[in-house]
Amino acid sequence: MQDADVDGSRRRGSKAQIEGWDTDQFMIDIAEATLVMSSVVKNGGLAPGGFNFDAKLWRENTDVEDMFLAHISGMDTLARGLRNVAKLIEDGSLDDLVHKRYQSFDSEIGALIEAGKGDFETLEKKVQEWGEPTVASGKQELAEILFQSQWKKCHPLPITGVAEEANGFVLPPIMEKWL
Repeated sequence: MQDADVDGSRRRGSKAQIEGWDTDQFMIDIAEATLVMSSVVKNGGLAPGGFNFDAKLWRENTDVEDMFLAHISGMDTLARGLRNVAKLIEDGSLDDLVHKRYQSFDSEIGALIEAGKGDFETLEKKVQEWGEPTVASGKQELAEILFQSQWKKCHPLPITGVAEEANGFVLPPIMEKWL
């Protein structure tokens, strides 16, 4: 986003990739939020921009409490995703695994391919010279374990200390159990 010099605004919904359209449902999947926030962090943030949370009715969610809870849940999910990214960066295991997984891209032939100079003729000569390559494991299962082990350690954001009234809005009774 930063390199492209474009607005970093993101419209965050849930299930759009499954349904094929935006369902106006706030994101509640912590793993998805972690991936989204990882992209945000790796791209240097969203500036100038932010996240767009639609404030319209959908399905049978028709009252202020539904809207309030949806916004809290969506923001909380993204915040948890950001916390997870911080833990993943701090731990470094997943980044190390990804680096090892793609280290062949730093080899002679990998560098040619990345530079757009690895044509089929060159690749054929290398295969004849080196023989059949040994394919290293991508360690996908390990990557998934490392990813999940960090985000499952992340505790919910504390809501204690939040004022029971904010700008005249009284928190719904359902939230009392969270305070």
